[in-house]
Amino acid sequence: MIAALGAFDGFHLGHARLFETARERAHCRNDEWGVLTFRPHPQALFGGTSFRYLFTESEREALGRFHRIPRFERIPFTRGLADMKPSDFLDWIGQSYGISGLVVGENFHFGRGRSGNCVFLQEEGIARNWSVDILPPVRVGHENVSSTLIRQKVAIGETRAAEPLLGHPFFLSGTVIQGDRRGRKLGFPTANLAIPAEKLVPQRGVYTAAVLLEKQWHPAALNIGFNPTFSGIRALRVEAHLINFNGDLYGRQLVVLFLNRLRGEIQFPGIQELIIRMHEDISEADSFWRSYSSGHEARLDRLAESFGETLRD
Repeated sequence: MIAALGAFDGFHLGHARLFETARERAHCRNDEWGVLTFRPHPQALFGGTSFRYLFTESEREALGRFHRIPRFERIPFTRGLADMKPSDFLDWIGQSYGISGLVVGENFHFGRGRSGNCVFLQEEGIARNWSVDILPPVRVGHENVSSTLIRQKVAIGETRAAEPLLGHPFFLSGTVIQGDRRGRKLGFPTANLAIPAEKLVPQRGVYTAAVLLEKQWHPAALNIGFNPTFSGIRALRVEAHLINFNGDLYGRQLVVLFLNRLRGEIQFPGIQELIIRMHEDISEADSFWRSYSSGHEARLDRLAESFGETLRD
C-alpha cells in the first residue's frame, strides 16, 4: 500500500494534496493506496484534557468518504509506540500494513523524541525499496495551511476564514437533547445539541449554519453561548433554529455546517429586544444561505453523501 501518513486532525487542503499524490503514485505502481493515521491524536495523549479535536473519529470517517479514501487505517497511539525507534516504527508499519511507499508532509516527525525526520525517511525508503514522497505545505494567500492555523481560526469564531483552508466548511455533529424549551416559547424552537467534550467548539456567538436532514441541507441560525439575557444558565449551549422547519428532532444525530459568524454573544436588556434581534439574525442567516448554497451545490451534495444522515461516536 502507498500510504499517506500523518496525525490528520481533520483533513484540510494540505492533507488532500498528500492523498492525491498517494493516489497517483499507487496508480503508477499498480498498487493500492490509503491513509495511515493515529488514534488517539498524539497531542491528545500528551496534551491531556486541554486538547480539542477539530473533528471527532466518526467525523473523520465521513471526511474519509468525502475524500474518497479507499483504505483508512488507524494506528493505536500509545506511549510505547511513541517511544519506538524510528527504524522500528517503520519495520512495524511495513509488516502490519503492507507498506510499499509513504507520502508525508515535510514537517512530519516520528519515533522516539520525534527523532525520525524526512531525511531519515528518504534514506530508509531507499533501503526498503519504498517510494517516499515529501511534500511542502500548501499555501492559501499568505498562510501555510495547517491544523494548528485552522484550530486557531475556529476557536475565535472565524469559521468562514477556515473554510478555504479545509476545502469544506467546519462542522460538528451532536445529539439533540431536551432543553428548557425557552426558544419555543419565544417563537423560535431550537435543537439543543450535546457535543462530545473533546470536540473544538467555535467562539460564542450567532452563526449562519446548515443542518443535514433527510439528505438535504436546511438553513439555520445557530447560537453558541450561555444565553446571558436569562439568569441561571451556567453550561455552554449549542442551539440551532432550523429556518421554516417544523418537526421533532429529539434524540437525532445532526450534522451542522458553520458558514458565517453573524455576531458575538449579547446580553439584551429585555426579552422583546432579544426577539427583535433574533428575527434579524434569522433573516440574515437565510439570506446568506441562499447566496452560499447557489454557488456550492456540488460540494454540498458531496458532503451530504459523505455524511449520510447521521454520524455516530
